[in-house]
Amino acid sequence: MMAASSTTTDTLAFPLHRVAALADGASVVVVAASGSTFQVARNNCGGACGWATEPAPAEAHAGNVSAVALHRDRAAQRTLLATAGDEKAVKVWDVSAEHRLCFSFNTKKRISAMAFAQSGDALTLLLADKFGEVYAARVPAAAEAASAVTPSVVLGHCSLVTCLAVSPCSGYMATGDRDEKLRVSRFPAAHMIESFCMGHTQFITNIIFCGHNLLASGAGDGTLCVWDFHTGKCLHSLFPVSAPVATAAQTDLPAATRTPIVTPTSYCLSSSLLAVLVEKNPTVHLYSLSAAGEASLRQELIVPGGAPAITATFVGLDLLVTTVADHDAKSSWVFRRENAAADFALDEAHVLPALLSGHAFRGPEKQLAELVATLVERQYMRKVFVDKHASKHKPQGNEDEPPQKKQKKAE
Repeated sequence: MMAASSTTTDTLAFPLHRVAALADGASVVVVAASGSTFQVARNNCGGACGWATEPAPAEAHAGNVSAVALHRDRAAQRTLLATAGDEKAVKVWDVSAEHRLCFSFNTKKRISAMAFAQSGDALTLLLADKFGEVYAARVPAAAEAASAVTPSVVLGHCSLVTCLAVSPCSGYMATGDRDEKLRVSRFPAAHMIESFCMGHTQFITNIIFCGHNLLASGAGDGTLCVWDFHTGKCLHSLFPVSAPVATAAQTDLPAATRTPIVTPTSYCLSSSLLAVLVEKNPTVHLYSLSAAGEASLRQELIVPGGAPAITATFVGLDLLVTTVADHDAKSSWVFRRENAAADFALDEAHVLPALLSGHAFRGPEKQLAELVATLVERQYMRKVFVDKHASKHKPQGNEDEPPQKKQKKAE
């Protein structure tokens, strides 16, 4: 267990991509990142008491970890973890048995989202940065030298890319940005645009491929949308919470009346269930998706203690939920079910080890407030510059006065 850190203001990157889970048969790997490091918990037997936690690296990055991605490389029989730090460094680790650094490289801009894409034996790491560009870096095989990993640009947005997802077949990739744009591109030929999914009115929080034809997205406007990503048509749109309010100038509204931010976090293909979280809410909303894209509420799970849920990840038949918690409070919960058709129930015995104790997470609403404050400051500085520039070229006198009156004033 990692010792308590003296820094208690580490922040989660927005959107939330810093807790990842992966199931491979009876083996489960969970990774949680906070501050400049991460920690791995592994269960190789599937039992309630089979968890083993590895010591966290003293300092995985020089800056805060901004994004993580977890992938099972079946061709090389290894589990890979990619982490990106605010110091503009990306590191890929082999966490099959214990975390071992495979290779690392630097990027020009800070990374906001990552995902692995596997096509046959070729494995690619996709990276989106805060200036709207998406890069692709080939992951060397286990026996290859990793000294020449160079990412190349594959597509671009006009604003910060907030989320990135790859389809189960790795034939498509979806990217969402801060300006409510959602783009679906083919992969690896990312210059070929499959569709644009237009309909959100605020920034995209996360996107998830749900099978071969459907794509789910959440946004700051409080809506959950299900798309046919081949055509870009919105098949279903709903508000996970009742009585939404107008989304304009959210920061000027009282906290109780703002539209909650909606984030889809995980999809279970075997039972067609989509897990959705709402800002500052301890409830996990589970929606059943039909083949036609219709979303119907299946079950609502409330996390004990009332702490806001930040991630909900399907791991086999289980659902792993992590929450914002204090130093010594429990921050992870497991909901179990007997089969794919059964309902979930809280399993008190199936306890995940406390990961990264001593770190306090700040919720996405604070990250959003900081982002909006920065935009407002830039807008104010732009207005000051425009006013100052206009005053230098302001004509003398009143332009609305008739010419005769102007002539008398001049005399």
